[in-house]
Amino acid sequence: MANGRANDRANAAHGGPGHAASLPGFSGIRALPRNALKTLAVAGDELSPATLQAMIELRRSIMQMKPGIDLARDFDKFCRFCRRARRVVLLYAPGQQLVGSMVFVADEKVAGDGTPYVAVQIEYVFMAAAYRGHVALPLALLRLVLRFLWHGLWHWRGRQLWLCGVGYPASLVFFNDLLPQSYLGLAPEKLAQAPLVAREILQDLVRQCGSDGWDAVHGRAIMPTLPPQMPPHWHEKMRLHPLYQAYVSLCPDWAAGFALPGTGRLRWGATLWRIVGKGLTRSLRRD
Repeated sequence: MANGRANDRANAAHGGPGHAASLPGFSGIRALPRNALKTLAVAGDELSPATLQAMIELRRSIMQMKPGIDLARDFDKFCRFCRRARRVVLLYAPGQQLVGSMVFVADEKVAGDGTPYVAVQIEYVFMAAAYRGHVALPLALLRLVLRFLWHGLWHWRGRQLWLCGVGYPASLVFFNDLLPQSYLGLAPEKLAQAPLVAREILQDLVRQCGSDGWDAVHGRAIMPTLPPQMPPHWHEKMRLHPLYQAYVSLCPDWAAGFALPGTGRLRWGATLWRIVGKGLTRSLRRD
């Protein structure tokens, strides 16, 4: 078992199993068995150039890049973020094709009021369309969130744990359903109701966007991508979701490539219940 895990980490460091850097458009994935995904979790500084290339190709196969985006600059930003990650989850299909990813960066900080906290930033969550709804992604998320909570009990004792990220509504609604309470965007009336830690996390996410990645007039991130089209039943389901309604009120033209920052506090009991009772069972349904 230990040797197998060491081999897995070595594979990621040298381009993933079978050097999965070349992705032929995922044209044949639908014919592959959906229960045969392999999950690999590694530290960001263990990622090889070949694996990072496979990850960016996965992203570009799912998300349409906006016209005029400097792909080399975008890739450099992507690599810098991924290499900071405490954990990167990679999902491989038979044939050793990379079909899913999640990137987790954890930063220990102290808020202006003296509250110590850890901001666990989740970005670049992707799953190839043919595997969307596969159990591997929520199970990997479950394992990592539990790992962070357990780590927090011993190594981050006394620190609050917060999930955060900048994303389109599908991602933020998913993570919102795992949290007792979440905070979205930088609207003054919303920020006034948020604790200082949440406000500082949201403002830090804005700073990470940079001056060319944040629309201060409308309070939204300018993404380099366009989100994939969601199926009609997703829009129907989201029509009644309170966080989606809040999202649309702050960023009505998100489909044109604009997004919001969001954050919420992880708590042992409430978060675990929501992962098992809501997030996991909902994710098992194929959209």
